[in-house]
Amino acid sequence: MSVIPAKAGILPLSTGLSQIKNSPTHIGITYRTDPEKLHILDSKEFSKYSAPSHLRWLEEKLSQEKIEKIHYIRGLPDHEKAAVEDLKNGKFDVIFWVSPVSWDEFFKVTESGEVMPQKSTYFYPKILSGPVLYKLI
Repeated sequence: MSVIPAKAGILPLSTGLSQIKNSPTHIGITYRTDPEKLHILDSKEFSKYSAPSHLRWLEEKLSQEKIEKIHYIRGLPDHEKAAVEDLKNGKFDVIFWVSPVSWDEFFKVTESGEVMPQKSTYFYPKILSGPVLYKLI
């Protein structure tokens, strides 16, 4: 991808994933050419965006690329392993690992009246959606 800025660091995949999961505002990239490494992006890249800044940055960058397929994968450990295997097997070209949105970021967005970026509001466990009320006569 041509829009990826300079990296803040390159870490072994497991170390990098741990850092991303436990820190706000991080994005890491794993490329098919080096699937055991995770490139952490410099968070200064995100400073001009509104909360959640890392997701707004990614949304903008991805919209600039001609992308035929994007898969969204939940952050469960078995999904991580499957994604890396698919990367190694050529199903994916790149994986973006994104840190979760903090509650502070979430409330900042909702209080401002903005909308969260697409696919960023996955919470587990999910509450049942679409409850139906029916009046019995």
